[in-house]
Amino acid sequence: MEKLKTQLRFLERSAESYDQGFEDEALRLATIVRVLVHDTDRSHSLLGQLEIKDKLKWIDTAGPIEPGNEMADHGLVGISYDGQGGWSYSAGLDIMPVKREASFTAWWEEPVMRLDDDRKWNRKQMVLELANKEGGAHVDPKPNSEYESIANEEKLGWFNIDNATDQPTSAMTGNPIAVSVRQLTYELLETLKRDPQHLS
Repeated sequence: MEKLKTQLRFLERSAESYDQGFEDEALRLATIVRVLVHDTDRSHSLLGQLEIKDKLKWIDTAGPIEPGNEMADHGLVGISYDGQGGWSYSAGLDIMPVKREASFTAWWEEPVMRLDDDRKWNRKQMVLELANKEGGAHVDPKPNSEYESIANEEKLGWFNIDNATDQPTSAMTGNPIAVSVRQLTYELLETLKRDPQHLS
C-alpha cells in the first residue's frame, strides 16, 4: 500500500507538470499507469497485487465509439483554443461530457479512438506505446508507423479554419495519444478517489 501511495504521488506530480505545458510528461504518466495496472506473464501490476484492480468501478470519460458513424472519434481528446489564433487537442479532465463507470477490462481494452481510416486504439495500446516504445521506460529502435501517423499527421479530421475562406489552414496542435494518456490518468486518479475504502 505504501508503494501504491508513492506511485500515486509520482502520477499527480507528473500530471501537474503536464498541465503546466510539459507534454512530454505523458511518457512518465504512461509508465506509472503501466506499473499500476498492466499485467503480463512476467510482470504484475501493483493494483493487481493489492487485489484492487478488478473491484474498482473505473471512470470512463470517453464513452463508446458510435457504430455507423463515418467520422473519426476522438474519445478521450478535447479541443481548446490555444491563445494564438488556433485550436489544439487537450485533456478536458473533469469537463469531458461523458462520465460512466466500467469494469477494468472494458476501461483498458475497449477502443476509445477511431481514426479517419477506421483504425481504432484503446487505452492499453496508448499507454504501452508511450511506456514501451516512445521513451517512458524503453525506446524502440523501430518507430511504430501507425503511432507516428497519429502523433504527426491529422488523423482525427480536425483542422483550423480560415474564417474568411472557410478553408483548412493548419492541423490541430498536440499529440492525441499524449493527450489521451493525460485524460486516462485523470480517470485513474478519479476512480481511486471515488473508492477510498480500497486504499485503506
